[in-house]
Amino acid sequence: MLFVFVLVNQINGQNQVCDSLNIELKKAVHDSDKCRLLSLLVELDEDEEKWVMNNEILFEIAANKLKTIKNDKVQEKLYKGYFANALNNKGFYYRTKGDLKLAKDYFQKSIKIQFEIQDKKGIAANYNNIASILLTNGENMKAMAFLEKSIAIKKEIGDLKGMANSLLNLASIYDDLGQIPKAIEMLDQSLKIYESLNDLPGTARVLNNLGAMHKGQDQLNKALDCFEKCVAIRTKIKDKRGVAWTYANIGSVYYGLKQMDKAKEYADKSLKLKLELNDEEGIALSYDISATMKSDEKRYDEALLDFEKCLNIMERLGNKQVIAITNNKIGALYYILKSYSKAKYYCTKSLELGKELGQPERIANAAHQLYLIEKMMGQPKKALEHYEQYVRMSDSVSNEITKRASIKSQLKYEYEKQAAADSVAHAKESEVKNAELAKQSAEIKAKKNQQYALFGGLALVMIFAGFMYNRFKITQKQKLIIEMQKLEVEDQKLLVEEKQKEVLDSIRYAQRIQQAHIPSDRMILRFIQRTKM
Repeated sequence: MLFVFVLVNQINGQNQVCDSLNIELKKAVHDSDKCRLLSLLVELDEDEEKWVMNNEILFEIAANKLKTIKNDKVQEKLYKGYFANALNNKGFYYRTKGDLKLAKDYFQKSIKIQFEIQDKKGIAANYNNIASILLTNGENMKAMAFLEKSIAIKKEIGDLKGMANSLLNLASIYDDLGQIPKAIEMLDQSLKIYESLNDLPGTARVLNNLGAMHKGQDQLNKALDCFEKCVAIRTKIKDKRGVAWTYANIGSVYYGLKQMDKAKEYADKSLKLKLELNDEEGIALSYDISATMKSDEKRYDEALLDFEKCLNIMERLGNKQVIAITNNKIGALYYILKSYSKAKYYCTKSLELGKELGQPERIANAAHQLYLIEKMMGQPKKALEHYEQYVRMSDSVSNEITKRASIKSQLKYEYEKQAAADSVAHAKESEVKNAELAKQSAEIKAKKNQQYALFGGLALVMIFAGFMYNRFKITQKQKLIIEMQKLEVEDQKLLVEEKQKEVLDSIRYAQRIQQAHIPSDRMILRFIQRTKM
C-alpha cells in the first residue's frame, strides 16, 4: 500500500507541476522565459502529443532568435542551447518511432551545436543517444565507445541520472556480446542510482531489462516478477509505449510457461496499443510473437506471412539484430516444410548478420539450424562444420556460469539493500545497545566465516562439475565426428556399388540416378535419429 501511495502522489505531483508551468507559459513575455518553460514541459510531460507540440514551439522560437541575434555572445549561447535541446528531442521522438536514420541525423546536428557552446551535459546525453542507435543497428563496439565517453563526462559533472541511463545501455551491449555477469553488474548499478533518485521511469526500464535477462536464462518466474513490477509502474505513469512493450514481454513469458491463453491475451493487448501509437518497431515484434504462436499450432503458412511482415518492417527500419533473428526463424519454418534450399538461404543470411553483429547467440542459432538443414540435404561435411561452430558459440551463452552470476548478483544487491536499511535502524538504538551490537557483530562475523567456508566448498564442487561437463562435451563432439566420418565412408561405398551396376539396363540406371540425388529412407531415418541425440 505504501508503494502505491507514494507512486500516485508522485504522478499527481508531476501533473501539478506541468499545470503550473503551463500557467506560467501563458503569462511569459520574454522568449528566454518561454524557452525555459517549454524545455521543462518537454522533459516532464508524459503526453506525447503535448510534448511534441511544445518542442516544436521551442524549436521555432530558438531558430528565429538565432537569426536576429547580433554581437551578443551570451544570448547566442543561450538560444543555441535551446535549439540543440529541441533537435535532440526530435531525435528522441523519431527514435521511439523506429526511424533510426532520421533520429541519428537529429542527434548529430544537436551534438555539433553542443560542442560549439561546450555544453558537457548535452554532449554526454547525445553520446548516449547515438550509442542507442548504434546498439540497435548491432554496432556494439562503436556503441560501447560512445557510452564510455558519455559515462566519463556524466561522472565528471555529477549527472547521476544520466549515468544510470548509460549504464542501462551498456548492460544491453554486454548482454548481446554474451557477457551476462558484466551485464547484470551494469543493471545493478543503474537500478541503485534510479532508486536513490526515486526515478520511476528509470526504475521501470531497469526492471524490464532485468526481466529480459532472466528470461534469456530460462528463469521465467523471476522474469515474470520483474515484468509485472515494471508494467505496474508504467501503467501508473501513463507510459503507453512502455506498457505495450512490457505486455509483449509478459506474453512471451507465459508462452515459455506453456500458458497459451495468457500468452495470446497479452500479445493481443500489446499489438492493440502499438497500433494506436503507430509504433512500427513494436508492431513488427508483435507480428513475430503471433507468427511463433501460429507455428506452434502448426499453422505454418500463416506463420510465414507474419514473419515476413515483421522482416519487411525491420528491413525498412534497419534493425539488423531483429532481421538476423527473423531470417533464422523463417529458415527454421522452411526446414519443417522440407523446403531445404529456401531454409538454407534464410539461415545463411542470419549467420552472416550474426557474424557482422558479433553476437554469439545469433551465430549459434543459425549454425545449429544450418547443421540440421545440410544433414537433410546430404552435405555431411558442411553440416559438421556448422555443428562445430554451433558448439563453440553456444559455450559462451546461456550456460550455468552465467545463471549463477545472475543469481549471485541479485542476492548481493538484495543483501546490500537490506543491510543499508538495517544500519539506519541500528544507528538510532546505538546509545543503549552497544553491547548487544558488539555481540551481534561477532555472531555475524562467525556466520560469514561459515558462509565463506561453505561457498569455498561449493566453488570446488562447481569447478569439478564444470570440468566433467567439459569432458562430456568433448566426448560428444568426438562421437559426432566419428559418426559423420562413418557416414561419408558409407556414402563412398554406396557410390562405388552404383558405379559397378551401371552396366545394367537403362531403367535401373535411371532409378540409381534419382537415388543419387534423393537420400534413401534409411539414410533419412539415420539423420533424424542423430538429430534427436
